[in-house]
Amino acid sequence: MNTIAIIGYGHLGKALKRGLLRSGVQKELIFVANNQKATKKVVSSSDIIFLTVKPKVVHEVVYSIKDLISDKLLISAAAAVSVSQIKKSSGNKNLKIIRIMPNIPIAYQSGVIGLYANSYVLPTEKKKIVRILAALGSVIECKKESELDAFTVLGGSGPAIAAFCIMLLIKAGKKLGLSKQVSEQIALQTCKGTITVLQESRQTAQELQQSVATKGGVTDSILQHLHEQKIEQQFVESLELGYDKIKRIKTAL
Repeated sequence: MNTIAIIGYGHLGKALKRGLLRSGVQKELIFVANNQKATKKVVSSSDIIFLTVKPKVVHEVVYSIKDLISDKLLISAAAAVSVSQIKKSSGNKNLKIIRIMPNIPIAYQSGVIGLYANSYVLPTEKKKIVRILAALGSVIECKKESELDAFTVLGGSGPAIAAFCIMLLIKAGKKLGLSKQVSEQIALQTCKGTITVLQESRQTAQELQQSVATKGGVTDSILQHLHEQKIEQQFVESLELGYDKIKRIKTAL
């Protein structure tokens, strides 16, 4: 069984470890590091290296372990940091690199993970990593590395955006006279139920919306107001701002 190093132990690193443990990976096979001294130690004793640090420190971390990773798989979860930048930091143009963009629900094996492997990763090696990650959620292989930027906005940021929408439902429920507990229960179960319908039926999100929003009814009046306030346009523009932020991070690296 392969040993796994997780370099960087913030929210994503912790989610990754929790998901791996829940998926059946033995605790003894996972090594975690959150400082330079520990990083070199765990990298030396691991076969697969997950990099879950912030983009701005990727160069420093990769450079510090460049002599230890020449024959290992390096899997970077850092947004905006390209394969070419990682190779440059390592000084090894043949380094086997897989970039992934997971999200926090991987902690509960319910995540979605974008994946892109460079040409030096063997098919058998990529298959092994996909198998490990598939236990944490849905794995979607990107045909082009640039697709990971959009994946970061939808998948990486998605849980926070979804949580924001749930918060608004709860806030509205309280304003309408319901308790926080009841509002939360309604909001969570409604979102969960909606996802179940979309996954198990053949309805699209638009079709489901139309089936609930009877013309002239309560739901229709709510959606009409949201449309008049240009909420859809503002929502999409907000995600586009996130996409632009990724571009600026790339420029600053």
